[in-house]
This record gives sequence, C-alpha cells and structure tokens, in this order.
Amino acid sequence: MLSTTCTHYAWAEKNTAPGPPSNEKRREKLNGFLALDLNSGKTTVDFQPQAKTRNAVHVIALIVLRYASLGFRQILCILDNCSIHNDSMKAALAELLAEIPLAQGIAVDFLHTPAYSPKFNPAEYLIRLVRKNSLYHLPHAMTVQQRAERVHRHLAQAPPQTPQQVKNILSHIYRLPKSGWS
Repeated sequence: MLSTTCTHYAWAEKNTAPGPPSNEKRREKLNGFLALDLNSGKTTVDFQPQAKTRNAVHVIALIVLRYASLGFRQILCILDNCSIHNDSMKAALAELLAEIPLAQGIAVDFLHTPAYSPKFNPAEYLIRLVRKNSLYHLPHAMTVQQRAERVHRHLAQAPPQTPQQVKNILSHIYRLPKSGWS
C-alpha cells in the first residue's frame, strides 16, 4: 500500500473534466489530532487511522485526564466545525469520563469556531509550523508512520512556539470579528 498520494494532473478543454487517475482513496493515511495548551504553549499530537467520533473522544479524554492529574478542574476545548465534533462526541466523552475516577468533578466545556474559520482556531496557526519543521523536504520513500514519528519527535524536543508567541496568537484572535461563534 502506498503511503503518499500519487495524483496525476492533466489539461482539459474548457468546461470539461479530465478525470485524472489518483490513488487518493486507497493510500495509507493517519489523521492527526493536534492539541495546544494555551497557557504553556505545549503542543501534542495523536495520530489515528480514522477521523471518527470514537477516536476524537479517546484523544480528548486523554487530554482531560492529563490536566486533571495536574489539578485542573475546568477545561475549555476550542474545536473547529469538523463533522465529528458534534453532540454525540460530547455525550460519548461525558460517558467515558464518568467511568474514570480521576475525571470526577472536571468540567469540560467546548467552544466551536465558525465554519471555515481557521483564523479563529489557535491550533491552525501551529499546523503550518509543524508541517514546516517536520514534514517538508522528506524522502519520498518515508512511510506515513515514519512521518508521524518524526512529528512526535520534533514536538517532544520543543514546542513550535513559545508561550509568548501563543499569547500573541490569542491576542490576534480576540481582535478578529466574533460573528458565528457557538
């Protein structure tokens, strides 16, 4: 199975579709769940083979448990409007956390950015840096798993931005117009 996309582009006459061959649906994929601690600037990523609600629930539960172990009692998650970030995900997360003693008494709130508004999500500002620092100019033969390990390794060495840079991103976001928030 291939781990990189092999898409071939073709020219077509005006108002026609060329139908180029692609293996996009059959290639090996990993979905990254990037989490940014807005206080410390620490960035973590978890890779899952599918972007399904249950995968998001497990990733968010692990984040909640990490902060619960540090003594936090209230956690705000800023999520984009991905289809898996819905009420069923929140209900499944609440059900899972209710079974874990460490999570008892932890309030988890969600803030959804407006649709198609990456400028409102602090993690989006870091995705570019993660890609630049970890994924550009790699050998073609690297597998998806090797690329994921490289991202993990780079994030473990140092966060892509300092806490002050994260604060600057938040200041920028707060100055943006706030229509469409939920």
